[in-house]
Amino acid sequence: MMKIVLITILVLVSGGAAFAHQLSCLSPGTWADGRTGVPVPVQEVFQKMANADVVLLGESHGVPDIQLWQAATATTLSSFRPAQYGYEMFPRSSQSALDSWSQGDLNLKEFLVASDWESNWGYDARPYDPILRLPRIQAAPSRALNVDRPLVRRVSKEGWDQIKREDSQGIGDPAPAVPEYREWLKKIFRMKASLGASASGENEINFQYFEEAQLLWDRSFAEGIAQQLIDYPDRLPIAFVGRGHVEYGYGIEHQLADLGIEKIVSAISLISDQDCNLAHDEADRPLADFIYFLPNSRTATQSAHSHRPRIGVIIEDAQDGGALVKRVLDNSPAAAGGFSPGDVVVRAAGLEVTAASDLGRIIRSHTWGAWLPFSVKRGGMTSEVVVKLPISSAKSQ
Repeated sequence: MMKIVLITILVLVSGGAAFAHQLSCLSPGTWADGRTGVPVPVQEVFQKMANADVVLLGESHGVPDIQLWQAATATTLSSFRPAQYGYEMFPRSSQSALDSWSQGDLNLKEFLVASDWESNWGYDARPYDPILRLPRIQAAPSRALNVDRPLVRRVSKEGWDQIKREDSQGIGDPAPAVPEYREWLKKIFRMKASLGASASGENEINFQYFEEAQLLWDRSFAEGIAQQLIDYPDRLPIAFVGRGHVEYGYGIEHQLADLGIEKIVSAISLISDQDCNLAHDEADRPLADFIYFLPNSRTATQSAHSHRPRIGVIIEDAQDGGALVKRVLDNSPAAAGGFSPGDVVVRAAGLEVTAASDLGRIIRSHTWGAWLPFSVKRGGMTSEVVVKLPISSAKSQ
């Protein structure tokens, strides 16, 4: 986050430890209270959202049904109260392009070029079309919430204290992470770095920078939203962000509270046959205020416009270069080929992969049924993984 592509950094996967409640997924199309797991009437959900100061809609990146859920939720909510929109997908440097698009001065192709979508986000833009069009069709304000990728990389390598004020893109010092967030980040860092339970001094420093980079994203989003409240106080900010920045209130919500904004409602959608762990974290925080349940994973991960191959991975930028695999979809080509969460792809089809956008572009450039080799860093070693692309869009994930 950019993205962030995740870079969202992390679009973190769900993983808090169970505390008080073991909740179950409900039928597709149902809203549930995130604390109790009890179904909630739709009118009640939207009334509570409309009465908030900020609404956070968490997503898994590039999953068409999830982006459609976000758009439908935001559209319905805007009928209760005038809205404005915030996007993780765009760094602050893309604000002028986002303004021009929202005002109807650019067509979609021109907008994607002007905002440098491929480099800044990298996912197929088509699933995002419903949420991208909201400010345009509603004449609503929109804001680029992210920071430019070079700043995140600098923080992950040098630390936040080494960033001069003039290089900080105007972002203030983040509030420290709550203990549960920090422990969760440690788990991700250790998985990524293949560390044991006790890290060396050097790795402790690396983790500190890793944590600071994540907090930078959270703070950037929070400060952008806070500015929206100042600029358009009569409009409800609705933010489209990776669910890792939303879950348990660790990320954006925590930073908003540090800025004095506490009337926040969070919502995420879950795929009914995959994501049914709704357990609270160790401090008894719920996953989100509201949960919406989507159909099964095959339905949810297919797009009506999927005419280019996919292999079935959720990816984001790896901090040290490459594409970090956050999740491998069940029964996908990637699962069959041996991909695992935590893998970092550094080459694909003989081409260097420096970011998540590179991997997506390389895969989409090949034809159905092709065999693609991938060089993957795993456990301190580089391995080769070979994946056969699906033979038709009907089998693409």
